[in-house]
Amino acid sequence: METIVLDGNSLTTDQIINVGDNKASVAISQQSKQKIITTWGTVQKAILELKIIYGITTMFGSDKDQILTKEQIQAFNQIVLVQHATSLCSKVQNDSKIKKITRAAWTILLNGFAHGKSSIRLELFEEILSKINKDIVPYQNIEINASVGSADLIPLSQMALHLLSNTFKLDAGEALALMSSNAVSIARAVYAIRSARDFLANATLSVAFSYEGLRANPSPFSTTVSNSSANPFKKTVSESLRNLMHGSALLEDGTAIGIQAFLSLRNVTEILGCLLEALDHAEQCLLHDINAHQGNPVIDQDVFVSTSNYDTTRVTNAVQSVIHAIGTVVQTSEGRAGKQYDRKFSGLASGLCGGLGQVSQLDGIYTRNLPYWLCAFVREALNKVNSATFINRFASGCSIAEGVEDYNSPLPHVVCILEELLPIAQKVVCMEALFAVCALERRNMSKDISKQMFDAYSAFSLASPFRLKHDEQYSLEDAMNLYLIRDKNLKINPLLS
Repeated sequence: METIVLDGNSLTTDQIINVGDNKASVAISQQSKQKIITTWGTVQKAILELKIIYGITTMFGSDKDQILTKEQIQAFNQIVLVQHATSLCSKVQNDSKIKKITRAAWTILLNGFAHGKSSIRLELFEEILSKINKDIVPYQNIEINASVGSADLIPLSQMALHLLSNTFKLDAGEALALMSSNAVSIARAVYAIRSARDFLANATLSVAFSYEGLRANPSPFSTTVSNSSANPFKKTVSESLRNLMHGSALLEDGTAIGIQAFLSLRNVTEILGCLLEALDHAEQCLLHDINAHQGNPVIDQDVFVSTSNYDTTRVTNAVQSVIHAIGTVVQTSEGRAGKQYDRKFSGLASGLCGGLGQVSQLDGIYTRNLPYWLCAFVREALNKVNSATFINRFASGCSIAEGVEDYNSPLPHVVCILEELLPIAQKVVCMEALFAVCALERRNMSKDISKQMFDAYSAFSLASPFRLKHDEQYSLEDAMNLYLIRDKNLKINPLLS
């Protein structure tokens, strides 16, 4: 198992997912270990000198002006942690998902501590480290949605309760350090952005099938068009489509139907490129927060400064851009899918029916109401996109923390929307591929597609309604479960096993 050394500066999203999935362990760099020890000595000296330091020798939030005596500090840290861990006692949760998130979140939290700018003891760092490596992280009744985006106070406090015992107590500033971070929301965002990359790979494969099913002119992703563009994301998507379709008869001169396709197909490299660009930007924003000291206060040698790097406006905006880009992919996917069963565009029988006889008119995707399902999925997806656009960023009546706070970036809620959007969007592009495969079946042209796409074609073909008798009920379940692609580099997509 890989061991990831935390130094505060070099943690990647791949490493976070590996730890979250229990495929890697974590350790602390020697330099970070020494920084933590030195900083804790600075904290102890400040306490002896009766310095007033937010969250260390004072309470915090609306009680920030309340000074703690040396004798009160340890008791305050236990009490305030318990009080912040207020629970709804929600029992209906995906435990395996929560466990991944808590492992990833604690890894992000520790990476922030590795800067050596937090009021923590090395013993606290090593206690969390041990729980990650022994896979005894908390996950039951950790309510990851209970955050407003200005530090994940509730879920991080709920997680931190599992550190307390008769032999392990918190000390000065440690309660605030454990909860003054967006580690949970950032961890969720890391997983969601990875899933969105998988969605992009799936959407790219669906587009390749649409070209095949419609016998559309492939010039929009040709090297000639690609080389004439300065857009690197368009170039990457174009290369992916060329790789997927390499060897296809459609790429030979004179085999396409028509000179120019409709806009949702001929502009698709720009559309998918926008999603790729949004994903790359979101990942960069996440990396900046993952490798920052988020806690409050920040301690630099003997200087204590309140308010650190835990505003998430930038990441929130980046995730919203991903959601909006997915919305465009969904809308255009519906357009391409609809053209597959429209005679004006495909040249095939309307509804992809099998022929002109009375019986064959019942053998199409329209008679199975598949376009209705497609429309329902698209509408559901776009409702999610719209909810991310108009989400409120201001506290109602300036009521957060007894009136002290008035703004929060809604990162946890935006990430939640992305998590809910992705499986719906996957269904849309899945149906695009299914319709295109049905069109290829009607054309009897499976032998003309590339070998890279043939396994996926075969899987969709087996899930096609054309395999059923007319009086058999069709289920979309098999087709909806087909897209399990993971390819963050958007090269030749690993196809279905």
